[in-house]
Amino acid sequence: MTVGSFINEAVLKFNNSSIRTARLDAEVITADLLGVDRSWLQAHGDDELPSQQQVELTKKIDRRTKNEPVAYILGHKEFYGRNFIVNKDVLVPRSESESFIELLGSLNGFKSVLDVGTGSGCLAITVKLQYPSIEVCATDISEQALKLASTNAKNLKASIKFNLQNLLDNDKNEYDVILANLPYVPESMKDISIMHEPKIALFSGEDGLNHYRQLFKQLSKFTVYSLQFTVLTEALPFQQDELERIAKSAGFKQIESKDLIQVFSRLSTF
Repeated sequence: MTVGSFINEAVLKFNNSSIRTARLDAEVITADLLGVDRSWLQAHGDDELPSQQQVELTKKIDRRTKNEPVAYILGHKEFYGRNFIVNKDVLVPRSESESFIELLGSLNGFKSVLDVGTGSGCLAITVKLQYPSIEVCATDISEQALKLASTNAKNLKASIKFNLQNLLDNDKNEYDVILANLPYVPESMKDISIMHEPKIALFSGEDGLNHYRQLFKQLSKFTVYSLQFTVLTEALPFQQDELERIAKSAGFKQIESKDLIQVFSRLSTF
């Protein structure tokens, strides 16, 4: 079977499984296994595909027909121009979350960042690599996630402290900025496209904001060490008004937003 014929058959399988990005996914999976880019596939569509590679690719294609994320099938995902190892212990990094990094760049004078619920470590690691002089700490409730995040940090040569903890439990509070990409999917939203990802990192009560309620309750008791203590969050558009109210009740005000990201600030009280 030729490369082009295999891809066309994969596209047909994906269409039958209602995969909306059928050709893109077929080409990405094939190119990754062959170690080439997608333009190579188009130029070599008549090349014969070795039988062993057909077997390996067929297994991957079958996984995708069951709506398993492409990133899990490949074992990696790009975030902010860098490649991160991913597996079923962590969420797949989303391009929408790159706005965390862009909004962080609009802040002045921060020297330390805490990434709460780090997952694959993509936010914490990217921050450290973009701002090498600052101190970065990352936490998660999952030991498996922290293990993977540590591996990503090592591979990308980012010096980060990792702690196993639930939100801000037992924390020393000595940060200028907190990044909080917490679970925010309402329990009723059982979209098949996310059901392969860890539920502990997705769902947060009826309206999806229970984790943020807990976080801001903890933050209301924080001793602020910096002149302008800032928290960045991610949530769906229809949740953002309620999240702003939750933050306000803890003494924070929204100062900026972009797409799914909101930026909240509380002036120092010392």
